[in-house]
Amino acid sequence: MVTKERPAPGAALGRRISRWADAWRLLLETRPIPALAALSALLELIIELLGHKPCYTAFLFILRSPHMFLLNAAIIFSTLMFVLVLRRKVFYSVLITLVWLAFGIVNISTLAFRAIPFSARDFAILASGLTIADVYFTPLALIGMGAGLVLLLAFLVWLFLRAPRSGKPEHRRKDILTVAAFAFTLFILGFFGTRHIKLSAQYESINAAYEQRGFPYCFMTSIFKSGVSRPENYSRDSVEELDLDGTVEAEKKKPNIILIQLESFFDPALIRGVELAEDPIPNFTRLRDSCASGYLRMPTLGAGTVNAEFEVLTGMSLDFFGISEYPYDSLLRDNTCESIAYYLKELGYGTHAVHNYTGSFYSRNEVYPNLGFDDFTSLEYMNDVQTTEKGWPKDRILTKYIMKALNKTKSRDFVFAVTVQCHGKYPEDSDVDDIRFKGNEVFQGDASEQFLYFAKQLRGTDAFLGDLIAALEDWPEETMVVAYGDHLPVLDLSAEDLVCGTLFQTQYFIWSNYGAGVGGEDKDLWAYQLTAHLLEAAGIQGGAVTDYHLEHMGLEGYQDGLELLEYDLLYGDRIAYGGESPYRRTEMKMGLEDITVTDVFLRETMAEIDGSGFTPYSVVYVNGRRREDTVYVSPERLYLPNEARPLSPQDQIEVCQTGPNRVILSTASAP
Repeated sequence: MVTKERPAPGAALGRRISRWADAWRLLLETRPIPALAALSALLELIIELLGHKPCYTAFLFILRSPHMFLLNAAIIFSTLMFVLVLRRKVFYSVLITLVWLAFGIVNISTLAFRAIPFSARDFAILASGLTIADVYFTPLALIGMGAGLVLLLAFLVWLFLRAPRSGKPEHRRKDILTVAAFAFTLFILGFFGTRHIKLSAQYESINAAYEQRGFPYCFMTSIFKSGVSRPENYSRDSVEELDLDGTVEAEKKKPNIILIQLESFFDPALIRGVELAEDPIPNFTRLRDSCASGYLRMPTLGAGTVNAEFEVLTGMSLDFFGISEYPYDSLLRDNTCESIAYYLKELGYGTHAVHNYTGSFYSRNEVYPNLGFDDFTSLEYMNDVQTTEKGWPKDRILTKYIMKALNKTKSRDFVFAVTVQCHGKYPEDSDVDDIRFKGNEVFQGDASEQFLYFAKQLRGTDAFLGDLIAALEDWPEETMVVAYGDHLPVLDLSAEDLVCGTLFQTQYFIWSNYGAGVGGEDKDLWAYQLTAHLLEAAGIQGGAVTDYHLEHMGLEGYQDGLELLEYDLLYGDRIAYGGESPYRRTEMKMGLEDITVTDVFLRETMAEIDGSGFTPYSVVYVNGRRREDTVYVSPERLYLPNEARPLSPQDQIEVCQTGPNRVILSTASAP
């Protein structure tokens, strides 16, 4: 009896894929337009199902906006049309399909972890995102994703080698003309048919824009539209009609100003149906209730901290920029921008930035000099930093460095501090036994554990506020403190869960150590109006942007005028400045104190590097090569093992301050 050898499972699967590939090749050769159109519509449906929450609302999107569904499908179709002129039609159509599916999966992942949709702008901040990947994913998950990526690449290589190829196209010129004509038609329809759509300005949030306009349209818009577009009425006359003074002046007495941006900070009492046994933010509650305060409308939710920074520091609205744009990346690394720091420098203030996280995160080390800061103390320049169980630095360390900044100069000081302790992701299995619910109708299961952990971190940030205010109450110089939340955290909340009815409002207060009533009346503001309100309370007249807010806020045409001004100052002829920006990039110093290397002693088993200002982020470089085996001993001493790679007196020794991403922020050379 003759038995047939059973084919290996892998070989059988390979044959099935080959048969499918042959059928798909035949379809692309005989009915390419209907095949690609059907594939595009299917991909668009899958992507919207992934991106809408709950997923059935994707069908509501299709029913309410069928024209947008078709436009989104057409965008996908335009990326697939190019396979018509290629011989490897199967491979490239599969590759493009996988790219769109990957975008849809990444989009739902970013919505889950940071509550903001995926956009092309995320590629620009990819390096910053990778440094905190271990916060959001377990090591096993990261290994799984790496393995999945390897398998996907292996499949694509196999498909490239094995997928059937078409013969030389008989109508190649016709196919090229068809693709070009379709692409041109789509561009014309997309450009003129959607010119009236201003995603950032017309929707409450990026999320709303994606849900009502579709992922492919918003994603492609984030590629091609950036910055502030030229207003139709832009001219010298229209800018001069704004009647801006722009002179920076102050009353005789000028206070120190401390502006504090609180990461993911908000009052749990604002959640309907949730009550904790005790207030986790008693200091903030006391200061909010006793000082000038109000709601602050933020441009972001769950992430995008630097966009909150941008609006507050510059007084400019992100509504006029491209969707999901980060001006820190697209504009401010290479260009200066009017800001409160520049205003106060003009009045003789020392301008300091303090942040207990890595200095290169969101390119702050490159951006802050273009916003007028004299120095920037980041995590790499701090000692004795404690961390949460998720690895985020705790905030109480900031009081020490804020007070150091105030002591830095004999003049008045402006300090911009950014906290980080309340940053997500919040663990589902944390043992929180000192914060309990008194009532809870919102959070269930793991979500309740995440919320309690978040409340615990709120308590830590609030303790920092209490420490700082206590240190400043008897400070000999008049000082104002303004604190605000940058955005709401990534928790399973809806607008209906909140007393204020929106996920985009935080709170702020204005405190001073020199009398009640400073800060004016309670007032609800947009984030870009905060510094104008602050400067008015301090008796300081700011530049062109502040002047515009104070003169036009609440009047008809306020938003149109602000858009006109932003375009002029950032992209136009700078008519409001008389033709040239007065702001020059500062020679910003990293850290408040000099880091020095005074001596290098070569021992038999180790090298001893003596100096000052060292931190756990001080790394020795020998002849330009990083030594991972650097041992931090104290602010005055580092050790370097001297056995495997013996050092000699001729070696060039440097101590560099560098974070996890290895960006060198400053260097001190040995004598």
